Amino acid sequence: MSTYPIILNRLEEQLVVVVGGGAIAEEKVLSLLDAGAERITVISPRLTHALARLAAEARIRWEKRPYRRGDVGNAFMCIAAADDPAINRAVAEEAREARVLVNVVDDPAYCDFYATSVVRRGGFTISIGTDGQMPALAARLRAQLDRGFGPEYAALIDLMRELRPTMRRRFPDAQERRRAWRALAHARLIPLIRSGASRETVWERIESILQEQAEKTTPSRPARDNGREVYKT
Repeated sequence: MSTYPIILNRLEEQLVVVVGGGAIAEEKVLSLLDAGAERITVISPRLTHALARLAAEARIRWEKRPYRRGDVGNAFMCIAAADDPAINRAVAEEAREARVLVNVVDDPAYCDFYATSVVRRGGFTISIGTDGQMPALAARLRAQLDRGFGPEYAALIDLMRELRPTMRRRFPDAQERRRAWRALAHARLIPLIRSGASRETVWERIESILQEQAEKTTPSRPARDNGREVYKT
């Protein structure tokens, strides 16, 4: 089965329903909160201590009852994490009919999407998936990668977030703009940040790289030849 990996954005605006209140549901809810989700409804007669605390803090909404048909129809996305596979499949069937994205824990055949193992450093994200077939392998790889990527990656992405709105003006041509981004990606900015360089020093390096790229794309000034303008090559 072919898949199309994506990263969902603006989850804070979307209703997400989680059916189930056990350890797996807790893991899913914590991941959703990390991703910025703010409208999470958990449907379950019981909750783990951690989920109960989140409900008491009003960070999630708790429907203290079993799932019933109609619970997920208005959601953007739902996660079926109940202990009973029959309930999870009923959730999946309703979600499909309502065109709601659904993930069914430990049942890939009923999933519209799979949760991946994630290494996250601010806006820098590495996502590792196995098509839902071997989450333990993805978790092991995540643990290995987690040691190799520090806060300097988050710092770099924050700088690029500030820079991006200006790039179209600096490089109106799309190909030139891509070349400038590639130059930044290969400029060893990560070691510079990791070394403890100041923000000003890093910005100076970024501006130097962009200036070099701009000079490569700016045409030569025209010279005069018998009254006609010609460009030197």
